[in-house]
Amino acid sequence: MSRLPQTPAFPHIVQIVANVEGGVLDYVRRFDREFKRRGALTETLLIPTSRGPGYRLADEIGIRLQGRGLMPAVILHFSGYGLAKRGLCFWLLDEMAAVRGLLGGRLRVCVIFHELFAFGPPWKSAFWLSPVQRLIAARLVRLATISWTTTAKHAHWLRVHARAALPVLARPVFSTIGEPLAVKPLRERTRRMVVFGSHPTRQRAYRLIERLQPTLASIDPTEVVEVGSGASCGLDWGGLPARFLGKLSDENLSELLLDSTFALIDYPADYLAKSSVFAAYAVHGCVTVNTSAQHANQDGLAQGQHYLSEPVAHLERDAFLASVAAQAQQWYGPHRFALQVEELLGFAGGTFSEDALSSRASVVPG
Repeated sequence: MSRLPQTPAFPHIVQIVANVEGGVLDYVRRFDREFKRRGALTETLLIPTSRGPGYRLADEIGIRLQGRGLMPAVILHFSGYGLAKRGLCFWLLDEMAAVRGLLGGRLRVCVIFHELFAFGPPWKSAFWLSPVQRLIAARLVRLATISWTTTAKHAHWLRVHARAALPVLARPVFSTIGEPLAVKPLRERTRRMVVFGSHPTRQRAYRLIERLQPTLASIDPTEVVEVGSGASCGLDWGGLPARFLGKLSDENLSELLLDSTFALIDYPADYLAKSSVFAAYAVHGCVTVNTSAQHANQDGLAQGQHYLSEPVAHLERDAFLASVAAQAQQWYGPHRFALQVEELLGFAGGTFSEDALSSRASVVPG
């Protein structure tokens, strides 16, 4: 079994991410704050969206890590479209190879793949770009010391293209609005349904809500509350009262979810594990209603067990809904934020091993 070195060291961590507001940057900021809170030497390097011809990522990393006498560790958050037009970021491969040449064998590189490549029908540009994007992802995973992604589907693809001894971890996204220590039972909550996220995320769920009318009728929410930046999607809910609260603080959004029975999302099941919105719903004990009709996945999530996409016909409806919320919470538990922080700090400090992980989460085998 492959194993990373066990030599204790004092790491210096540099996280690298595209300077694009959204879920990935929120994810990075949560790690950065917690690394600092635990006393780690860490900083975040934001890659500008408009890089001039003189921009050298290797130089930027070298300035931060070279000659400090500490074990250097880089955590690269990869999402191709944030790093280059059309996701064609060959420049990143050259720069990461240059970093390895600059810092030598003592450098530890964790690549967290938030995305791999686009796909689509032949009349969409993604269809034609996908082979090149696949090549970039395949080359990047071979530059890593360890690879990490958010779904089992992506992890298996990476395992095929990784070096033989490279650990590939599947770690679903954590809730970026926090994880409550305790949640209220469903019977004590308001039977409202919350939908939150970016405007496109909310709009996508709203566009497909018609197919869920039988499901909504079977669970009987009393109102809908929309939360997020931008304008309200403003769709007709067929007589259900609806409110738009705009963007809330993490604390206020957490309080709202803790007092709400239902939450709405549109996400294919094989990508639910990469949704920070679904993660927030699960850890706050809500019953997630998913407008997507796709249910197959490799992450242990099941319709009617961890979320709903079909009408509830169970005679003991409320007990069934409580079970769905509880099982989503249980699914979330093994990859909660604190455990992911410990893994990354262990990797950076040289104390990570696959044996320590095998009891709780997936390391995709070679």
